[in-house]
Amino acid sequence: MSLKAKKWIMDLPEYIPGRTIEEIKKKYGLKEVHKMASNENLYGLAPGLAGRIFKDIENIYYYPEGDCSEIRDKLGKVYDVPAGNIIIGSGSDQIIEMICDSFVGPGDNVVIA
Repeated sequence: MSLKAKKWIMDLPEYIPGRTIEEIKKKYGLKEVHKMASNENLYGLAPGLAGRIFKDIENIYYYPEGDCSEIRDKLGKVYDVPAGNIIIGSGSDQIIEMICDSFVGPGDNVVIA
């Protein structure tokens, strides 16, 4: 059995990612490049973040807690909402997927724009 995507998907043009900083420097003879095409942070790490990362580096091999209760509790206090009303996801696409998993069933029509 061969799986094929729908025709309209197969007809989409190929995505060509942007060039790396090193490629741009070399191509245009530049010494400094500020890349902003892929959602990079031009300001670098937040103050104190590097120290915090290295402080906890010895535990990096552990999986994080699945329900993100610690950060949800802190966000709840900051924004004065119950932690149970806060959903944490790895990007808006995961949040949309969680919403669809919870509320959309077979035969339902959904438009996401």
